[in-house]
Amino acid sequence: MFQIKFDIKLMVMEDLERRAIGRSGVYPHRYVHLRNPALRAWVRMLRLSQKVQPALAERLRSLGLNPAEFDILDTLAAREGLTQQELADALLVTKGNMTYHLCRMEERGLVDRRPEGRKNRLYLTGESRRLLEEALPEHEALIDERFSGLSVEDRAQLADLLGKLERSQQ
Repeated sequence: MFQIKFDIKLMVMEDLERRAIGRSGVYPHRYVHLRNPALRAWVRMLRLSQKVQPALAERLRSLGLNPAEFDILDTLAAREGLTQQELADALLVTKGNMTYHLCRMEERGLVDRRPEGRKNRLYLTGESRRLLEEALPEHEALIDERFSGLSVEDRAQLADLLGKLERSQQ
């Protein structure tokens, strides 16, 4: 529900900007009405994500993956042997959503579920490792391209600040 309200607010803001540009020929300062710096930062992060996600999804699609599957493989590459619940928790999704993706990925030979007591541990397969080796350089290149407006130092500072913010949410 929040996402729908946010999308509507963005559409209204964009429409107001288009009208202002049409009248004056000058591009107004975006988000000037948002006085809270945290809210301005939040809106900018969401908009940047909305601009980058389609390009990432298209590149992954060319490899036969979707963004959720890439996230699963990337997380398992760093932490093989997670249970489904641990993986769902790490990716901030429901267990049902995780089950859906893992069933599809297991059928395609991308994930290996190994029973351990009452739980299944998750591991990458040779095919998923190959896909990751192909996808990661393209993924990094696209992100580097999209962040090219920032210096290397600015990128590091942004990563540090976002990491700090993420840790504060736990």
